[in-house]
Amino acid sequence: MYEGYLLTLRLQVDEGRVLLLAGLAGRAPVATSAY
Repeated sequence: MYEGYLLTLRLQVDEGRVLLLAGLAGRAPVATSAY
């Protein structure tokens, strides 16, 4: 059960990171061209 909790927490963190990157990409399209 504890491992499941950590997995869920990690998935939430990854999702938040993706949303954050998407938000930054939306605000600064010029910065994303560097990738």
